Amino acid sequence: MLEFEGGKESIGADVLGLLNQIQSLKIDSSIFRSAVYKSLQDFSVEVPPEGVGRDNPFAPFPGYIGSQSAVTSGR
Repeated sequence: MLEFEGGKESIGADVLGLLNQIQSLKIDSSIFRSAVYKSLQDFSVEVPPEGVGRDNPFAPFPGYIGSQSAVTSGR
């Protein structure tokens, strides 16, 4: 469990304070009925799914025979 300045009680009081602030929010839903809101257009672009890469992107490629001198010499 995380403890910050003031201990656990302080964290609990902070959480309760934030919860009270969220619960006291009032949203004016008339904005959704306005002509300006209704005139908005959706310009989103669908992103096609991409293939997943290798399990370990740092692993050497199969069949690759390369020099390890840069790794082992400390460069």
